[in-house]
Amino acid sequence: MDIWNMIELAGIGFGFIILILLLRMSRGVKRYLPLMLFVFILIFDLFSEFAIDTKLIRKIPHLLYISEPFQMLSGLLIFLYVRNIEKQRFYLQKTDWFFLIPFGISLLNYMPYYFMSSLEKLVDLKMFGGLQVDVLENIWEWNLLVMVNVGFLWAALVELGKYNRKVKEQCSDVQQLDLHLTQNLIKACMLTYLVMILVVYFTYFGFPYYDQLFTALELLSIALLFFIGYDAIVSGRHIQKIQKEWAQFPVSEVSIDGHVVKYAKTGLDEDSSEKLKEKLEHYMIEHKPYLQPQIKIKDLADMMGEASHQISQVINESFRQNFYEFVNMYRVNEAKLLLKNPEFKNYTLTAIGFEVGFNSKSAFYNAFKKHTGTTPAKFQ
Repeated sequence: MDIWNMIELAGIGFGFIILILLLRMSRGVKRYLPLMLFVFILIFDLFSEFAIDTKLIRKIPHLLYISEPFQMLSGLLIFLYVRNIEKQRFYLQKTDWFFLIPFGISLLNYMPYYFMSSLEKLVDLKMFGGLQVDVLENIWEWNLLVMVNVGFLWAALVELGKYNRKVKEQCSDVQQLDLHLTQNLIKACMLTYLVMILVVYFTYFGFPYYDQLFTALELLSIALLFFIGYDAIVSGRHIQKIQKEWAQFPVSEVSIDGHVVKYAKTGLDEDSSEKLKEKLEHYMIEHKPYLQPQIKIKDLADMMGEASHQISQVINESFRQNFYEFVNMYRVNEAKLLLKNPEFKNYTLTAIGFEVGFNSKSAFYNAFKKHTGTTPAKFQ
């Protein structure tokens, strides 16, 4: 057993730790099920490669080709996991069965191999088991694998964007809730498939270092296990935090920055909406609730004695903003006053950001740039 085999074995072991972690987190919560299946497929694929590299496959030849069709499910499972996060529950539609068509095609393609005898499989591995032969014989399958999985990963990023917009409808501080770790996980998966297609075509055209590239692909797969483990721990805690206050706005729609925002039917007529808008503006100026770093729309609604879904509708319709942007607008306006105030001349720019309710330097700078078109330093 060489160093590479030990790395494979360590990756498999760590994968099982992640599975146990996800099993513990998923007690009574099914939304982690797609992620668990994704990790299991990754572990099984790594073990298959380990068995081939160490010649262990000679003792268990029926392991050959089992994992191949299931690789078509990787992108789909990540998509379903992210969609569960966006919906805040385990979510399936009847039409989701159509997503299994590429997997079905691959499964039918490999079905004859599953009925081979042990001897036939070992002979097949000896004659056709090399990467170059596999690519030349199955170039269509490699292309389909990459296209299907990258397509679902792109769809997962779209779902993640929906989740982030939902968070901004409720929270003024989204730094711990925007699931950037999940986004990095998806990007890492896409990078894996980019390397895979490079390996395929380098191999197809006889590039001399395709074996090294395939090794890099396996290393990326192992690294993904670490991404998944960290993401499951961190994002799971944040999701549980926001789930307690998650509000749905499922009926009416309004477009904000090119995105459709949904909110509940509140019963507000035009006059009531205008009165609530004036009350909201007066309260923001008079009481400055935006100075509270962690303020949520429910907190503001409780302070004003109004319904949170009605305030959400007014912010969406009257200001064409979500709650996050609305609160940051007042914070930026307050910061502009402090930056010109001689009493705050000894404050750092970051300190001024904290004074007006921002929780980090990056959040302050990004919001200031968006609302003013310049940086705090240049404005000062």
